[in-house]
Amino acid sequence: MIEEKTVQKEKEEDFKINLEEMNQAGLSLGHRTSKTHPKMKEYICGARNDIHIIDVEKTAQKFNEALNFIKKLISENKALFLIGTKIQVRELVKNMAEEC
Repeated sequence: MIEEKTVQKEKEEDFKINLEEMNQAGLSLGHRTSKTHPKMKEYICGARNDIHIIDVEKTAQKFNEALNFIKKLISENKALFLIGTKIQVRELVKNMAEEC
């Protein structure tokens, strides 16, 4: 059990996600307190000026899980579809898809 946790921790550290950079980029700012989905409650650590503050440690953990999933897909030569639903991210999604 301890060995399994160590291996999991090593995998999470592969991507070197910086919590301070996440905060500076504004990833800790959520929606207005009146618009929050009930399933998001476990990821919210507080509120300020009617805006929820998202727990960046949990965000980084889930982001690492997503990156490990993508890494696994790539190692198995499976397809990954990148979809952006907003016009603002069209070029970003296109560039990322071409890089992959």
